[in-house]
Amino acid sequence: QTDFYATVDQALFFANGGAVLGWLAPGGENLTGRLVKLDNAQAIADELYLSVLTRRPTAQESADVAQYLAGRAADKPVALQEMAWALITSAEFRFNH
Repeated sequence: QTDFYATVDQALFFANGGAVLGWLAPGGENLTGRLVKLDNAQAIADELYLSVLTRRPTAQESADVAQYLAGRAADKPVALQEMAWALITSAEFRFNH
């Protein structure tokens, strides 16, 4: 087998696991807690990508973060949780971390 597929247990854990969702809840100095305090979309993108994927975001990724946040100004903490969750469930994170 040359392709990697998550098991059902692994997929469900990341999709619904209370532990993962708890880690992503903004609080104190955790990642989403730090992101909530930032006002600049570029700074948010940089912190998010450096913290999760240990690399800077591309110009397109930074633009995607800014666009997503612009549409979710009323619920920024939830939007930040969703973006962090998306990155930790990405193939890049799975294969590199």
